[in-house]
Amino acid sequence: MSKTGYPKPWIPKFGLGTIDPPEKVIDAVAYAIEIGYRHIDCATIYGNEEAVGRGIKKGLEKANIERSELFITGKLWNTFHSPNLVEKTCKKTIEDLGVGYLDLYLMHYPLAFKEGEDMWPVENGKAILQKGVTIQQTYEAMVELKKKGLVKHLGVSNFTVGQIIDLQQADFVVECNQIELHPFLPQDKVIDWCRENGIVCTAYSPLGTPAWNLRPKNAPNIFQNEIMTNIAEKHSCSIVDVAIAWAQQRREDGLCVIPKSTTPKHIKSNFEADKKVKLDEEDFKNIAKLSCGFRLVDPYNLWKIPLFD
Repeated sequence: MSKTGYPKPWIPKFGLGTIDPPEKVIDAVAYAIEIGYRHIDCATIYGNEEAVGRGIKKGLEKANIERSELFITGKLWNTFHSPNLVEKTCKKTIEDLGVGYLDLYLMHYPLAFKEGEDMWPVENGKAILQKGVTIQQTYEAMVELKKKGLVKHLGVSNFTVGQIIDLQQADFVVECNQIELHPFLPQDKVIDWCRENGIVCTAYSPLGTPAWNLRPKNAPNIFQNEIMTNIAEKHSCSIVDVAIAWAQQRREDGLCVIPKSTTPKHIKSNFEADKKVKLDEEDFKNIAKLSCGFRLVDPYNLWKIPLFD
């Protein structure tokens, strides 16, 4: 397999996450596109794709650009892993977003949930899985989407290296792995392996999901951290600026970073963080001290499934 590293030219290095209520994402997406964002990250489970689509349309008009100038990511949710559901689900995402095609389509989790209207099927706190559906079968159906021109690139999200290898051994090409990444979970080993295998890594939750309603109560917080506070004071910037700059600058070949926000001030500030703040070697060494392997979005906490070590 070609080992080309990343970032590849087909994916913008910075984008907008859209895991917010429908009534908030319309203007957020529109404003982001207007000021220069060209990567919008979406997902079926967010329950807001029609609203995101309205924001995209509004943003294209404001920025006076064509849809082809945007990079739109979609994600296949766990309840739609059965091969016969994949194309229908993808087409609905494309229709709801009003974008004609997806630039990137990801398998959101390597977990096939029980099919049905309930997108979060649990029993006694544990997710109910769909028997007999493998990630290889689901990905094979996703490959057909690319052949039909519905999507341009394919990848995964929240996958371990071993699970990606399982797909590769079945001769599938994985182009992207979207992972949780922040100072408490820098994911160095995963990033290194993906780079060696020509796979782009996209970092979600670069701020550590401070406002997430399912956030573990014992989770560390970058906004209450002395190291992050001191670095922000040193550079006369915000802790958010430091976290985003760290994610973008920690490696010469970069990462794709997709923080979410619905506030115009923050959307703009996030977009400018990489240029506004230049971290030095001392900063990186200090932030490295925060690494503790704390996973905020852990399937075990959500569904009692031990996906990660």
